[in-house]
Formats: sequence, structure tokens, C-alpha cells
Amino acid sequence: MAKRDADGLDDLDRRIVAVLRAGGRPTNSEVGRQVGVSEATARRRIAELERVGALRFVAMTNPHFVGLHVDTLMQLNTDPDKVDEIAKKLAEMAEVRFVGIAMGDYDVLVGALFPSSQAWLDFRTSRLATMEGVRAIHTFQIVKVLKRTYDLLIVHADGQHVAS
Repeated sequence: MAKRDADGLDDLDRRIVAVLRAGGRPTNSEVGRQVGVSEATARRRIAELERVGALRFVAMTNPHFVGLHVDTLMQLNTDPDKVDEIAKKLAEMAEVRFVGIAMGDYDVLVGALFPSSQAWLDFRTSRLATMEGVRAIHTFQIVKVLKRTYDLLIVHADGQHVAS
């Protein structure tokens, strides 16, 4: 068995992920050919990467094509004892695509998509502002997205980046 790094991946795993990142939907044979292993090995490794949660296949949509035209970012200041509770409630909301607990000037960072400015205003005033423990809300509307990716940079154990 190959040596795995602290993240649980070995060099072959990282090369397979790099091929999948670059091509989207290659066959197992194509993946195997590109990383120098058999189709069966590629298939087994991909299945194992999925099983352990290192790899997940999803269809990404362009928000505008599904009616979500208002892209927003929100920075929240909360009561210190309510940070986790507020973040968890936000994470359950369909409009919210990102929630992170932060250290610094803001306690919770939120990214959300809405069909209209009115829907965003309704969310901000009737749902967000009424959450117990929210002290301040700083909002931003993104007017032009130059890059939207959910792809993560893969780094080898030696610190080198894997190119897409």
C-alpha cells in the first residue's frame, strides 16, 4: 500500500483527483491511462475516495440559469454565546450557500443567493435581523462574479500544487 499523507491521500490519489478536476467526466479507463494504472485500479481508487469523503461528484449550476440573480455576502456580529447556534441555523437555510465562523472583526460570514433584491431584503429584515443574538449585519451585493468555483487546489505532500 502506498504511503498516505496526513490528509489520508497518497500520490496516486492526488493524481487521480487532478485528472477528474481537469476533465469533469472522464471514464475510469481514461483516468487510469492518464495516471499510469489499470482501469480496475482507477475504478477502485475512485470508489474509495468517494467512500471516505475525499471526492464527491456533483453537478454545478450557474445560479443565474436557475433564477438566482442576487448574489450576496453578509458579515455578522453576534453575542459570543450565540455564534454556533446562529451559524447552524443559517446553514439550514436554502438560500445560504456558505456559512463560516470567523475570528476577527466579524463572528459569522454568510454567502447567499436570491431570486430578487426584494427576496434578499425580506431575508435580511424578517429572518436574519430577528435571530436572537445577532447584533449587527453588514451586507454586500455582488454585482459581477468573475470567478465561481468549488474546486480546491490540491497540494502534494512535498508542497507542490497540482495543476488543473
